[in-house]
Amino acid sequence: MRWWQRLFAVRRSKTANHNEEDEELQRLQRLEDSWWSKGEESLPKLWQTLERSQTSPRIKLRTAALLLRFGGEENRPKVRGMLLDALMTGNEEIRTYVTGLLTGDTSKWTDEVCLCAVRDYASRLIRSDSEEDRSWATYAFTRSWPRDLRGHPGIEALLFQLLHSDSVKDRRAAAEALTRNCPRDLQAIPGIEGEMFDALGDGDQCVRDNAAIVLNDLGVSPTGAHVAACVEAVNRAGTERATFCLVKLMERAGSEGTPAIESLARIAAHGKAGKDIVQQVEEAVRTTGGSSGTLLIGFETSLVKVACDALVQIGDASVEALTGLLSAPNPSARRCAADSLGKLGASAAAAERELVKLLEDSDWSVKLAAAGTLAKLGPLAADQIVAALIPGLQHPNWPIRGRSAVVLGLCGQAAIPALPALRHIMTDPDASVAKVVRDALTKIQA
Repeated sequence: MRWWQRLFAVRRSKTANHNEEDEELQRLQRLEDSWWSKGEESLPKLWQTLERSQTSPRIKLRTAALLLRFGGEENRPKVRGMLLDALMTGNEEIRTYVTGLLTGDTSKWTDEVCLCAVRDYASRLIRSDSEEDRSWATYAFTRSWPRDLRGHPGIEALLFQLLHSDSVKDRRAAAEALTRNCPRDLQAIPGIEGEMFDALGDGDQCVRDNAAIVLNDLGVSPTGAHVAACVEAVNRAGTERATFCLVKLMERAGSEGTPAIESLARIAAHGKAGKDIVQQVEEAVRTTGGSSGTLLIGFETSLVKVACDALVQIGDASVEALTGLLSAPNPSARRCAADSLGKLGASAAAAERELVKLLEDSDWSVKLAAAGTLAKLGPLAADQIVAALIPGLQHPNWPIRGRSAVVLGLCGQAAIPALPALRHIMTDPDASVAKVVRDALTKIQA
């Protein structure tokens, strides 16, 4: 056999072994998930797996974790010792794997002795000169103190030190630990707000994104220079979650968020659109058992909606940006901008011409949003609203029929030409539509 044939043979063997290991780990996971129905009969086989010399380290450790949980109190010291030995002597990969096994999901069983050992060992290694040790220690804190770092005094100070490390790996690990464990009470970790705003300017994207998540979790309302830091960070955000968190921060900034208008408008124009509004309302009704009150509920959770909400909180200064969004190619942006202008009151009158154009939009959700805002602004465009929405009363989708009736009711007596069409659907098969139609008739005929 030539050298290259031997090389390929070795590689094929390694690949086969790796696949077998993954399959065995998946089998063990399935066994744990279904333990209470058939796990007891597997105990002898698990002990055999543990004692076989050729068993791979990961399979052996996974088996030991299963036996720690289900093997009985008399056998627990033996497997506990095996796991903790691997924790103390293994490389970073093994330590991380064992940590995941020992800490588990917070909703599942964990061994308190092992949990304390992980915490104590992490407390020592976070002060280590080794970057690998520090990286594992921050991961261990993330796993063993879910949502609360206060279980070990001084850890937050060490994490803050790592945030200023020259090592990107240190900074990432510290930011991720704080993201997972940050308590909601700002006073719980003194100085965390300032540290996180500083981290928004970090040269590493992962650190910046995690800082944004922490600040949003803390409910911070940025002011002054911090608004500028948020604007700069949102322009460099690497994930949709980080962008979402930064937009929420700017929403809480209120009128001080004026420097963010351009960035928010860009996000609203290009963010990922949520579901079609018809699907949203139908889903809401299914979830709530068909209550008529859900007819007017929209569950737009996309960046488009969040960005438009932030523009509304900024106030009148955002009217121009929202008006520009009315001509965006994304129908979700047009719809959310029209809705948002309706929340700004009289100042939205400057967008009336653009809103009237949307009464001819091919997307009914956009058309209805524009009509609703125009109806709030007064009677100037009432005739165009009525003409645009009468066809909506015959639409095959009941949410569109219902919303059309609601907006026509807002037009008052100007909607008298729509009375025949409204009366025609007074007995609509959908009870929620029939109800809003009766309400609309009452308002128009008042």
